[in-house]
Amino acid sequence: YLNARREVSGVKWLENWFISHLDRKPQDHVLLFKVIWRCGVTPRLAERIASVLEEHDVDPSLVGELAFGRWWEALSAEALYEIVQRLMAKDQYRPTALSIVGDRLKLKPDEKGFWEPAALQLATDPALIRGHQMVDYHSKEWALKFVENHARQLAKAILDAHADRSAESWFIQYSEAREVLEKCIEVDSEGVWQELALFLTDSENATRFAIGFPAELVERFSPDQILNWIEGDVEQRLRIIPRLMSKDLSTDETLAAQVIGKYGDEEEVAGAFFSSYLSGTWVGTVSSNWGSFAKRLDDIAQRTRLLKLRKWSQDGARSLRLMAERDRQREEEEDLGRR
Repeated sequence: YLNARREVSGVKWLENWFISHLDRKPQDHVLLFKVIWRCGVTPRLAERIASVLEEHDVDPSLVGELAFGRWWEALSAEALYEIVQRLMAKDQYRPTALSIVGDRLKLKPDEKGFWEPAALQLATDPALIRGHQMVDYHSKEWALKFVENHARQLAKAILDAHADRSAESWFIQYSEAREVLEKCIEVDSEGVWQELALFLTDSENATRFAIGFPAELVERFSPDQILNWIEGDVEQRLRIIPRLMSKDLSTDETLAAQVIGKYGDEEEVAGAFFSSYLSGTWVGTVSSNWGSFAKRLDDIAQRTRLLKLRKWSQDGARSLRLMAERDRQREEEEDLGRR
């Protein structure tokens, strides 16, 4: 009815109708917010809506409906910002602000510079980074738009959110933020590494931090960055780094190969990588799997030019064959016992 009446009587009629309801005591927020996103607003109404959001604790589910439709399409960026600013001021409304401005930028990408400060504030908000479903998705979309100029700042916010164990469990490994962090590393590898290294200085905290942190992300830094960092405190950092790396030994250029190639004679490093190499699932008997692992290490030992990696592979293969023989005997005894 209101849309049809507006078409007949003009936008000014709708504006007057809306203001008459805003002036009522108490205001009918259910009616007003449902009308906003269905019927659109004028710059004058935008000012009044911003005041309502500032002065009243409107039900977040009603405010969330502002993310529907394109009621903001005819507003100038400045007029819309009055509303967005009030949404950003309250934690419960920020997901709505994120969604509205994300849609605005899709429609009007030329406004990117105008929205950049607000975008950066929202994209680095811990609650939005750790959000779920569409909040998480919109946060990623925003961050990717501004990562070229703010890679380190965005990466720091994501790493802070991952390190926070006081809130609900959330890990980079299973979030949209992973893609953003990958892009941050691509844009500013050195800056992001410096931020990441701050979380790895204490072995106890680093152990917790490693949970849910994608090993593949560490592989995106150059081996020289990691090796130079290890040199700063070899004993301490060699305890940490294997927890953050994959077990990729396919070439001598992989990070794992480089670390073992330099520190493979350190007992703790050798043991940590050996345990990591054996982790995962498999099928078949235990003894046959030990034999398969041993064969892979034989191949690495024959291929590699890194002396410490070769020795590590040879020692590992030898241990695995002993383990395979031991378990083969046990399996045969168990098989006889079942007959």
